[in-house]
Amino acid sequence: NENAKVYVDIKVNSAGAVTSATIAKGTTTSNSSLRSIAIEKAKQLKFPAAESNIETGTILFNFVLKS
Repeated sequence: NENAKVYVDIKVNSAGAVTSATIAKGTTTSNSSLRSIAIEKAKQLKFPAAESNIETGTILFNFVLKS
């Protein structure tokens, strides 16, 4: 079994949609497939509407790979 942590920095607009997702510091894998999955999933997330124009944050995706 292999574990991989992928951190993704996101920007969210006032409507709650993710407008930017990039790999962040702390990611423990160079596996491009896992990195791509994390970015794709982050972009699909929807957050509650906010009063500010842009909110930023970091999401951790913890992959557990089983053979």
